Amino acid sequence: MQATKPGPGPGYWGALLGVTTVYFVAGKLGLMLAFVHANATAVWPPTGIALAGLLFLGYRIWPAIFLGAFLVNISTPVAVDVTAGHTVGGLPGVVLKNISAAVPFATSFGIAVGNTLEGLLGAWLVNRFAAGRNAFDHPRTVFKFAVLAGMVGTTVSATIGVTSLSAGGLAAWADYGTIWLTWWLGDAGGALIVAPLFILWRANARVHWAEAGTLETVLVLMVLVLVGLFEFGGWLTAGIRNSPLTFLSIPPVLWAAFRLGQRETVTMTCLLSAMAIYGTMHGYGPFVGGTQNESLVFLQAFMGVIAVMAMAVAAVVSEQRRAEGALRKAHGEMERRVNERTAELGDLNRKLQSSRAQLAEAQQIAQVGSWEWDITRNLFVWSDELYRIFGLKPQEMALSFEKFLEYIHPGDRVSVRRTVERSCRDLQPFGLEHRIVRPDGTERIVQGRGEVIFSPAGQALRMIGTCQDITVRKLADAVLSDAHNELEKRVQERTAELAAANEAFLSEIIDHKRTTEALRESQTKLQAIFENSIDAISLSKAGIHSMVNPAYLNLFGYSLPEELVGKSVLEVIAPSQRETIRDLLRRRTRGEPAPAHYETCGLRRNGTELDLEVDVSAYKLQGEMYTLVMTRDVTERKRAEQLLRESEGLKSAILESALDCIIAMNHEGRIIEWNPAAEKTFGYGRDEVLGASMGDLIVPPLMRGKHRQGLARYLATGESRVLGRRIQMTALRADGSEFPVELSITRIQREGPPAFTACVRDITERQQAEEARNQLAAIVESSDDSIIGMALDGTIVSWNAGAARIFGYPAAETVGRLVTRLIVPPENENEEPNILEKLKRGERMEHYETVRLHKDGRRIDVSLTISPVKDANGRIIGVSKIARDITERKRIEAEIRKLNEQLEQRVAERTAQLETINKELESFTYSVSHDLRAPLRALQGLSNALTEDYGDRLEKTGKDYCQRIGTAAGRMDTLIQDLLSYSRLSRTDLEMRAIDLAAIVADVKHHLESDLRDGKVELSVPEGLPIVLGHRATLGQVVGNLVSNAIKFIPKGVAPQVRIRAEDQGEFVRLWVEDNGIGIAPEHQQRIFRIFERLHGVETYPGTGIGLAIVQKGVERLAGRVGVESAEGSGSKFWIELKKAQLAAC
Repeated sequence: MQATKPGPGPGYWGALLGVTTVYFVAGKLGLMLAFVHANATAVWPPTGIALAGLLFLGYRIWPAIFLGAFLVNISTPVAVDVTAGHTVGGLPGVVLKNISAAVPFATSFGIAVGNTLEGLLGAWLVNRFAAGRNAFDHPRTVFKFAVLAGMVGTTVSATIGVTSLSAGGLAAWADYGTIWLTWWLGDAGGALIVAPLFILWRANARVHWAEAGTLETVLVLMVLVLVGLFEFGGWLTAGIRNSPLTFLSIPPVLWAAFRLGQRETVTMTCLLSAMAIYGTMHGYGPFVGGTQNESLVFLQAFMGVIAVMAMAVAAVVSEQRRAEGALRKAHGEMERRVNERTAELGDLNRKLQSSRAQLAEAQQIAQVGSWEWDITRNLFVWSDELYRIFGLKPQEMALSFEKFLEYIHPGDRVSVRRTVERSCRDLQPFGLEHRIVRPDGTERIVQGRGEVIFSPAGQALRMIGTCQDITVRKLADAVLSDAHNELEKRVQERTAELAAANEAFLSEIIDHKRTTEALRESQTKLQAIFENSIDAISLSKAGIHSMVNPAYLNLFGYSLPEELVGKSVLEVIAPSQRETIRDLLRRRTRGEPAPAHYETCGLRRNGTELDLEVDVSAYKLQGEMYTLVMTRDVTERKRAEQLLRESEGLKSAILESALDCIIAMNHEGRIIEWNPAAEKTFGYGRDEVLGASMGDLIVPPLMRGKHRQGLARYLATGESRVLGRRIQMTALRADGSEFPVELSITRIQREGPPAFTACVRDITERQQAEEARNQLAAIVESSDDSIIGMALDGTIVSWNAGAARIFGYPAAETVGRLVTRLIVPPENENEEPNILEKLKRGERMEHYETVRLHKDGRRIDVSLTISPVKDANGRIIGVSKIARDITERKRIEAEIRKLNEQLEQRVAERTAQLETINKELESFTYSVSHDLRAPLRALQGLSNALTEDYGDRLEKTGKDYCQRIGTAAGRMDTLIQDLLSYSRLSRTDLEMRAIDLAAIVADVKHHLESDLRDGKVELSVPEGLPIVLGHRATLGQVVGNLVSNAIKFIPKGVAPQVRIRAEDQGEFVRLWVEDNGIGIAPEHQQRIFRIFERLHGVETYPGTGIGLAIVQKGVERLAGRVGVESAEGSGSKFWIELKKAQLAAC
């Protein structure tokens, strides 16, 4: 709707000045709450002021909006402490400074353009799509207003304004999103909260409150103020001051919406918004957040939702009130019209009676009776004249087809029956002459004609026709026949006979005239019926209205027939049904079958739709197809049917979805209803139990007698011990098992014998839960630990015996008191609130230790375990705390710490001693490796030189001694080398890395190549040996010693065979070195890994006895294991286990 435009006179300029002033003041107030940026606030009333002004004063008021927005922003400091607010005193200086700066001026200009476009766009959208200033009259336009003006239009100002600030360098691009959201939400709040206030008060400024209305308004206002003070005024205690109590704000607003009206509702909403903003800024209420801007953003979002909800509800209530007023007005008008119509119908009824008497007189004169046969009910309706023709008194008896046949002459009865049946079957009219027998025995000849009325499906429904007594005519025909015969005999009598025939012809003409007059009178009667029928009747030709009765006009909201006659019948058909009706018209025009009864949807003149039931009769007259339509309004019947279907659906849904068993039983104790929950609980299907005795199915055998006695007593006396009560008993399943149930029985209110509904609930789990709860309570009460239950505010709700023992307070002195005032030391008073806050936020509380106070003032070391207590919905409603007295443990731990300190001191001293010893050992090793081995090498060299230089002079014994000296010196050097190797394995730092066993075996083969060749050893090594974690040199020494032993300890005359293989042992790899040597007895298999342990003499098998000790030490340094499997004389299988390289890397 286009608002009226103010003229260019003084009124227009006054409006501009007023809007500019109000806009400027409201804008400065709004920017006092700017926290994210000096020009962006979450509270911006000017948007609502601009929108209301444009809707009421027209689009020409836009200069006032532009000027107000420009002045507000140009007077805002470029750089300002957003937490300090704005003052008016420094505005002139700020304005001059900003005008002199190009960027602030351009930014203010851009913001003003955005604010002006926002108002113009919002007003245009509301005028175009939401009924303009009447947007709050209907719920749908309220929501359109909220979306278009509050959400869509406000994006223009936010986008242009924030872009102007960022482009002008007055805001960082990184803060664009935060500033935009705050700006947009402030504008949306102004549009949704402030604009309705101005619009509704401007539309209806007069107050029409009665005394009761004034009192109720004051009461609503008081309740709203109290709720605001409690929720946002800090009237609540500190523990719940900022609790989420926003739902308390909704009832007063809804009260105003339902009772006071739209104007008062938006006033209450604005008042609540102002209180909420004030309280939130002072740290009160549920919206207090991390920052003030965050608090205002959440608050404005909440108030926007409340405002839209309140306006929508108020619009619904207002619309309902307007509808009720219109209904009352229509009801009065309807009463007046009904009275007038009643008087008219009285006159018409009197005229109808007169017409009916004239018709009866005409039929009597013409001796023509009319009849109608309702085939479906086999009921005849005869006119009075037809009764007279059959010799009966008018309306003497009710007639049926069989009764009618009784009055047919026996000779014509079969013919008449066949003719009528053929007409019903072929749906064709009929005509025949037959004889009737009157009750007095006289016979008459009648001529009957009939036509079948049938349904669209081709089923005969009714038959109508006439019956004329033609006895006289037949007698005349007989006379004429006799005269004709006589004429043949006597020519002279021909003239007389022709005259008689002529007279008979004239008689027929007279009869025809009389019949025509009778039909004309019948038409007059039908016209009266047409005009005064309650049903809506119309006659149309080729789909164009030809005639409509008053009921038809009234049904569709028309006053005069001329408003419909000549127009298409589709005018009164709902658009969604017009194609269907158009198809039916085409089918009837082409003579194709079309339904004569159907339901459709009509369209009133005012555009509202209604449900219709239609009966159609089509006939041809003078080659033209006419359609007679009888229409009934079945809207209310449809609504009742819909409500009935919904009720039945609701009942079915309740039965199907109920978790409890719902069983219905009749007065005989037999089951008449059995829902799915009962099927699941008792194990019987619904088809199995319907009609069966409930007592025999689900009542245990021991209780069936009482069940039948109770039912019989109630049927006899009306007394029952179980009706309307909740009882517990035992029930029986299909498998014969019994289980506890809770039962509630009520009587079904209905006529006839009583019936009963039972709600049965399986309480097996509940009883188990109660038992578990009782056991848990016993455990808690008997626990030595302190178990305390607390509410979220720190109030103690449970206190077990362990708590009384540890802290000295009995339960009666603690329940209901704050735990911080009883057992928490002053220095730890913040512990409990911090714990509760963390639990409220859903954070986990790990086990920790602290100090608490005994009743006598003693300090107690306790170990706390804290768990949240949740309800069935998972919401935290309390805290469970288990405290264990660890004072004694703390004392022991202190002693242990003291002992540990002493032990650490001793370990440090011992470590220093060991380091000194290691240094000495390293010095010794160096001495052995150099100083001790030097004489041995000299001894060995001299013995060899003595043998070589003086061998020819020495005797055999001398040569033997020289050889022994060299051999002993070599053996001694080997022993020293092995000892040094063994020592180095214990002291050397090994760097572990991935080692390929195939490479190690290759190194060993190369190192022992001469031994393998000289001993003709058959060495078997598979391909693809795995990779292990180890030290290459150490692992080569271990494998080399094992292969060397396998070559060495072979019986004489046996070819050495050595096999190396690997197998997977989970996280480890086991490497085998197998031989066919002399073997090792089981009792010696542990000894061989000791240093200097030998099982054979040096003369038999040379060696130092250190090789396997080196193997064991090396494998231990590689974090592995070593072992042997052997039997004496059967060879040996040595194995070492090392970690897999990939597992170690993980």
